[in-house]
Order: sequence, then C-alpha cells, then structure tokens
Amino acid sequence: MITCKKPVECSAHELQCFKDLVLGGNEVEPEGLDDRIFAAEFLLLLEKDGNIKGVAAVKNPNDHYKNDVFTKAHVSENAEGYRFELGWVFVDSSARGNGYSHNLVEKSIFVGNGQPIFATCRNGNQPMHNVLMKHGFRKCGMEYPSNRGNHRLVLFLHPGAQRGAAVDGGCRRHN
Repeated sequence: MITCKKPVECSAHELQCFKDLVLGGNEVEPEGLDDRIFAAEFLLLLEKDGNIKGVAAVKNPNDHYKNDVFTKAHVSENAEGYRFELGWVFVDSSARGNGYSHNLVEKSIFVGNGQPIFATCRNGNQPMHNVLMKHGFRKCGMEYPSNRGNHRLVLFLHPGAQRGAAVDGGCRRHN
C-alpha cells in the first residue's frame, strides 16, 4: 500500500523512516535533508507487512536548482515549465523485485496532478532508467557530473497531462 502525504501530515516515525531510506540509497547529500524533505509537495510511503519499505517524493525544486540541472544537461527546454521533481525513489533491498518502484513512480506522476515533472538519475542505474521510461519519462540532453560522488547524472522529463504525449517529451538540446 502506498500512502501519499504532505510532509506536515507525516508522523515523526514516518519522517524518520523516509529519511533513513533516502539516506540508505547513498545518492543524497545528508546536509539539509530535513529541510528539503519538509519542502516537498508530497511524500510517498510504501508499506509492506507494517513497515515502510519504499519511498519517493514529489519535490518543489527552486528555480535556481532547476535552471542549474537543465543547463548542466544542455537542455534548452524551459525549466520553469517543470513545477515538480520526482526524487528520492528508493525501495529497501528486502522488498526489491516486486515492481514497487513502478508503483511509486506511477503514483508520483498521478499526485503531480498532470503537471510536467522532471527527474535525475545516476547514469549507471539502468533499472531506474527503465522504470522512468516505462512511465512516460524521456532521457533529455547530455549526462553531466554529479556534485556528489564520481558519477554522472541523466535528466528525464515527463510532459504531464497538460502537454500531451509529445514524441520527444519536450526535449531539446542546446549547445
């Protein structure tokens, strides 16, 4: 079962479980994470057998961050047209292989209320790339260096219901 809540609606236990799982993925800078969690539009909590086994967030990124991501990826699409960012999708290793990441991504798109949404993902995380693309996201632009670790990131854009299902998902590269 997936529960979707505003961060202020979450219990202290739910927030701690969310944070622990996000940090367990080792893809996020821990500094300031609490503030970023509370700034999210929605937190999604996947519960199995009474325990939170998966999480995702529909985040409210600021314009500076969005512009930085789109610029680094060399995408000329208007970053301001993307109100939400899908992020922190993580399923505990004990619950993997059951399609839960698909459920979390699908529900995240739904709660985004038809708004265009973007996501970033490590270039080597092909299983997550496949999940995103299966749910209408398209790879856009070029891979770019992460600020965290020695890897590269890929930008994915989802057109949302308001933009229709354009073949390229609104992806345009700039040089």
